[in-house]
Amino acid sequence: MAIVLGLRVLGIDFDDEERIERIESAFPAVSFVRLNGWTIAELHLECFPEKAFHEATDLIHQLGAYGELEFVEVVPHLVNTSDIAKLTGVTRQAVNKWVTHPDLGFPAETDFVGGGHARQKIWSLYTVNEWLSEVMGIDLGLELPPMNLVKQVDGYLALEGDPLLDGAKDFHASGL
Repeated sequence: MAIVLGLRVLGIDFDDEERIERIESAFPAVSFVRLNGWTIAELHLECFPEKAFHEATDLIHQLGAYGELEFVEVVPHLVNTSDIAKLTGVTRQAVNKWVTHPDLGFPAETDFVGGGHARQKIWSLYTVNEWLSEVMGIDLGLELPPMNLVKQVDGYLALEGDPLLDGAKDFHASGL
């Protein structure tokens, strides 16, 4: 089973094509993309979901040592009303009706971006995808990484970035 996990990465400039090619050659399961101004390392994990965490963390560790890369977080899959409209093929006004209709139970927003009149609500694509499927009967056909894997890897990366918690990594990886 293929799982693609995108990680925000520091320590590499997307314009450094030679270095990116060197890393991608050394690690065929990794590709770099640019997303919203971030450099993203996409880990292509070819394993069963129950082994994905260990495969991902092994790859993160190897990449960090090889390329002096710092992994910040799993790419948050966030959407606004325009994104939802594009994904579903409906107008933004239709999405606004879903969001504000009290009986539909649209998921709560994750956060806001922008300010003033340009302030926009954003949602987790996971919760929107689930709501669309369950309430509206719309299957987006998305292949998102499993949410439990996202949470585990985010937790691991948080521990990686905190030297005071080094001993907790094994505890976290055990799933306890």
